[in-house]
Amino acid sequence: MFDYITNLFKKKSTMEELKEVIEDDDQTQPDGGTEIIKNILTAVKLNGTDVVIPKVSVVCANVDMDYDETMQLIHSAPKSRYPVYEKEKDNIIGYLHIKAVLTFPEKNKKHFDIQKLVKPAIYVPESMPVLELYKEMRDNNLHIAVVIDEYGAFDGIITITDLLTKIIGEFDDDAQINDIQILNDSSIICHGATKLQKIDELWGLNLDETHDDDIITLGGYIFAMNGALPRKKTTILDEKNAVNLTILEVDDRRILKVQIDKISTR
Repeated sequence: MFDYITNLFKKKSTMEELKEVIEDDDQTQPDGGTEIIKNILTAVKLNGTDVVIPKVSVVCANVDMDYDETMQLIHSAPKSRYPVYEKEKDNIIGYLHIKAVLTFPEKNKKHFDIQKLVKPAIYVPESMPVLELYKEMRDNNLHIAVVIDEYGAFDGIITITDLLTKIIGEFDDDAQINDIQILNDSSIICHGATKLQKIDELWGLNLDETHDDDIITLGGYIFAMNGALPRKKTTILDEKNAVNLTILEVDDRRILKVQIDKISTR
């Protein structure tokens, strides 16, 4: 469905053309395609203020935070990306990806410097139309945008997930990590249905490349490694990724919860 929306923007650049798509044979569109296009035509009236996460609700990182403080922030408020500010919250200098922190060697933590890990952010006015913003973020492969008010002060953030949800409703996005619980810098707990790609991005692993393309979830990955449904408390060594996979919960047919522990290679 995400690819369908993206292709619409590549092929249909005007509202008039989108209206023409609605009149096309429904067989040329995926389920719900016509309804999505109608939602796009409605969304043309929306701007950043309709989807912004206000400043008071945004979890930010201070550029002066050390390694331990940053890990504490991640444990207390896990996100995939954190806006980073300098001196005061109105001065957002970019964003920090959680992967950059979790893959940083703890033994070198005295050399940890958020400034070196910060990625540049896109800054947009709160009046920017939703569809224009979506196209800007999609074309530049951006997941969050920093919203500024008329005085240039930080007003909040907009995620591409929120933009798409406004258009097509709730959907599963890799930027969401609510099915992953971070225990510490070397251990996480995941639902069995968690996508391998999401774990790889967050944890710096290559699970998604270890088995064939038909396996996309952690549960399927473990089942393939073990050759059968493992019992609760079973620990499986994944030597290629240097992790232990411990089964925490299972039912008669599925792996429900797994703890992943990185193995020290020192």
